Amino acid sequence: MLYKHWKKFLLSVLALFWSGCENEDDAVASYGCFPTQCYNTTATNDLGEVFDIIECEDGYKYLRQPGPYYEHPELQENLPKGVEASTPPAGSCGATNCTNKDPKYCFKESYTTLEGTQVEYDYCESTIDCPEKH
Repeated sequence: MLYKHWKKFLLSVLALFWSGCENEDDAVASYGCFPTQCYNTTATNDLGEVFDIIECEDGYKYLRQPGPYYEHPELQENLPKGVEASTPPAGSCGATNCTNKDPKYCFKESYTTLEGTQVEYDYCESTIDCPEKH
């Protein structure tokens, strides 16, 4: 059966490899890098609380200051619907019109090793600055 269809099989395999040989910009997008435009705005939850968020053109919404929500995940229940307690990366492979903002938000994390000892370390999360949405 392979003998009968070897030309079609070879053409399919070559097309698969050829699709990876695009120019650099297209190759980045086809391998998981999705640049988008994001803007600072606000969102209101069901209780009427207003949150500063980053809204992106790809439909995702993020908290502008997510730090306390990393330390206390139970607070995420009060977020407006569709808002994530994280920030997108700034730059060419994320929010292209935003920049990284200092200082980073840092807090203590810990994990237990296989031997049973508790290891504590600092975890720092970047925040970004985007233009206001008009």
